[in-house]
Amino acid sequence: MVTEALLYHDRKLPKIALFAIFLSLFSNFVVFPVRSTETMMLETVADAYVMADGTFCGNESHLIVDAGYGGYASTALVMFNLSHVPMGARVDSIKFEIELDYILFEPIHSGLNCKVLIGSSNWTEAEIGGGSAELFFLGALEILSAEKTWFSWENNATAVLTQIVEDNNHLLTILLKASRYSMLPPGRGFFFSRESGNIPRLTVKFTRDTTPPFFGGMALPQNVTSPNSELAFTIIVDDDTAVKEVNLCYSVDDGSTWNKIPMNSNGVSYNATIPKQNDGTKIVYYFEAFDKANNRAQSTSYSCKVMSKEPPYFLLWMLLPFTIILLTLIYIMRKRKPPK
Repeated sequence: MVTEALLYHDRKLPKIALFAIFLSLFSNFVVFPVRSTETMMLETVADAYVMADGTFCGNESHLIVDAGYGGYASTALVMFNLSHVPMGARVDSIKFEIELDYILFEPIHSGLNCKVLIGSSNWTEAEIGGGSAELFFLGALEILSAEKTWFSWENNATAVLTQIVEDNNHLLTILLKASRYSMLPPGRGFFFSRESGNIPRLTVKFTRDTTPPFFGGMALPQNVTSPNSELAFTIIVDDDTAVKEVNLCYSVDDGSTWNKIPMNSNGVSYNATIPKQNDGTKIVYYFEAFDKANNRAQSTSYSCKVMSKEPPYFLLWMLLPFTIILLTLIYIMRKRKPPK
């Protein structure tokens, strides 16, 4: 559907008309989001533990966690790849699970208190590189038993997790670190690594984005100062996650060819201008928007015609009195005409 409009010099719509147009456009374009929650289980892509002196121990059957009793301190690293979580999805929570094989206790040891931290880094089991940025504390668990069992930590830091999914490398590192001062002295925990077959795992709950962006108010050009003026457009575009791209698409040959102009963003407001056009040019245009999940929305098509000045409606008003007088005289003359 194409909505037509003429662009004239000094032609302005009343405020009430503009408000009515805004309400009509808004009601046509608002889409209520429909979201689906999904669960995905990921297996470790790399794991290792690091000694206090920096010795990196990868490709081992166990991940050793120790807070430093006897100078042994070690921290376990477990990496997951979140690239299978679709772009634009909102990560609602993660649950990290790892299986404890056994704990070495000294006579006065009572357990092992593990801190699970989360960060992003780029490393392999052969070497660690760049460390791991600590983003937030996932949880703590006091291990008082040496029984072989699975342990889990869960967190719902949605904003941080969603940002990791949107990062280019999609890599998530979980650090298993013993608390030195919560248990004195601490135990030494041996957790199964991916090489043992009992692979640590990460369960990700996310909400897939299937809803395209929606258009709100539009400020379309109503005035053209001259045939060679640029036409300015401002629209409101929003999304239930994030808008990635908004374009203004226009044609000056009735849709045979199309030009695309990326619109500049200022919050949810987007603006762009169509280059100068000659007098009498008909412009057909529409807007398209993409979110980070590449859902696409397209507005109604509009058209406008560039004119140098407003048609001389004033001449009609000048001729109206003479037209009324002329019609009156004709009527009187016909009434006075004698019947045959």
